This record gives sequence, structure tokens and C-alpha cells, in this order.
Amino acid sequence: MKKFILSVACTLVAAIIVLVVFSGVSTDVKNVELIDPVNAETGKVLDNAEPTVSDVHTSVTESTDITENTAETEISGETETNEVVVDPVFVGPIAPVIEEPEEPEADGRVIDPDKPMVALTFDDGPSGKYTESIIELLQEYDSVATFFELGELAEQYPEIIKKEVEAGCELGNHSYSHPNLTNLSESEAINQIEKTNDIFTEITGSPATVIRPPYGSISDRARLFNQPVVTWSIDTEDWKSRDADAIMNVIYAEEDLDGTVILMHSIYESSLEAARILVPYLIEEGYQLVTVSELYEYKYGEPMVGGELYGYSYFM
Repeated sequence: MKKFILSVACTLVAAIIVLVVFSGVSTDVKNVELIDPVNAETGKVLDNAEPTVSDVHTSVTESTDITENTAETEISGETETNEVVVDPVFVGPIAPVIEEPEEPEADGRVIDPDKPMVALTFDDGPSGKYTESIIELLQEYDSVATFFELGELAEQYPEIIKKEVEAGCELGNHSYSHPNLTNLSESEAINQIEKTNDIFTEITGSPATVIRPPYGSISDRARLFNQPVVTWSIDTEDWKSRDADAIMNVIYAEEDLDGTVILMHSIYESSLEAARILVPYLIEEGYQLVTVSELYEYKYGEPMVGGELYGYSYFM
């Protein structure tokens, strides 16, 4: 009798131990295929087999040492898989790529780099008779130009210089009194430019951004100056013909004006008349009217450099 009681007690203790060991283990047998050990090589599935603890992998979720990997350990001859539960991360739809609009210029204009451009330039002003009318014409068509002005005339008409800048046009230095700079000493040539820049700075707060030597004559003198030296690629010869139709015929003869710098003067009535035809014509043909500096930067992807000469070959 004692042996029977002892046997029962041992059985109960063993059962309690088994319950304690496996109390934190959940057995997942949903997708387990039980293989007949005798026919393991053939992969024969037991249709009516009862799963036991040794037949399946048990899943235990632990609260410490969380990693991304699944580790396997052996417990009493059984394989325990410590699975890490990772919260799902929602990945939303990919946002469409939106191209940033072109940055507007200081005067509010937006330049489209994919559209053709022309730089109109007017020399020898400012004129008390015609320059302001040219500025107003450009504003009417939301366009700009570069005015290469003389220092001695800027002193006489400072309000026109201010209007050019306020309209978004570019102010260029055409010397003080229009001499041929190649006929002057280096110091005299420098004085012609610096004196004019000082006048512009007094009027607008800034010097000219570009230089055009009178007659386009510069030789190697460009290196003397801090601003880029710019000539032109199309000479309308308005100074010679003094005729609006003749001026426009020069333009009509060009098959492609994209990237060109057109030379005109703001001191002749015929040039104003031609401008009144030319500006709307260029707009209708799909050209944007920009400054010389804008034209170069959009064409070459970088600004012009002071002390360098930018002539015909750059704007053709």
C-alpha cells in the first residue's frame, strides 16, 4: 500500500513539474504536418496522428533582449524558437515628384530656361527725349534691356538712371565721355570707367554690372576692370541708317535670334520707333527679353567674370 501511495505521489509531482515547465509555452499546431517516422524519407503524411510536444516547435515570446533575428535553443531535446514580434510599419504611397517653379527675378519676372532669349542693349544715353519712352515700352511687355550709359549724361539725368534700375533693367558702363579706350593710357581708361561707376553708385547705390567700351574697342584693356566687358552679336546700325524700317530689316534677316545681343542706341527717334516694332515682334515670335547678364548665365550656367571680354562668339 505504501508503495502504491508513493507511486501516485511521484506521478503527481511529475505532472506538476511538467505543467510548471510548459506553463509559459504555447503550442502552435495549426500548420504542422506530422510525418510518419518510419516513412520519413518518402514524406508520407500521417492522417490521424496526434501531435505531441516533441513533434512541434514551440513559440515563446520573451520580454527581454529584443532583436530582429529569430534564435533557436534546445530545451530538454526540444527546439524552442524565440520569435520577436515587430510592430508593422505603414508605408504610404510615394508622393509625386513636383518640379519647383523657376525663381522669379528681383523685379518679379520669371525666366523660362527652355524658351529662347534675346538681350536688347541701348548705348550712349540716357537721353532726355527717348530713353524714358523705351523704358515704358519694355514695362508694357514685361521685358527688360541693358542700358550702357555715359557718366556725363547720367549726371544730367539721374532720374532716368533710377527709372532704368527700378524697371528691372541692367545698368551698364559706357565710359564717362565716350572716348576710344584703346587710345588712352591705362590710367586714363580706368578713370573713365571708375568715374562713371562712382556716379552710378551715388545715384542708385550700386555701380554698373557690365561694361561696354565705346565703339566696341577694348583690345586687352578688359583685364583692367572689375566688371565683365560685353560687346554684341547683332549691330542694327541704327546710328547709321536713322531709319526704323532699315533697323527692322536687319532683324528680319536673322533666321534665329536665340542667344543674341542686339545693339541699338537710345538717343535717336528712329531707334525708339524701331523699338516699338521690335519689342512686340520678338514677344510674338516667342522670345524672352532679358538682360545681358541673364542671357549669359542662362546660356552657360554661370555668371560672367570681371576682367573678361565677352564678344560676338559668346552670343551667336
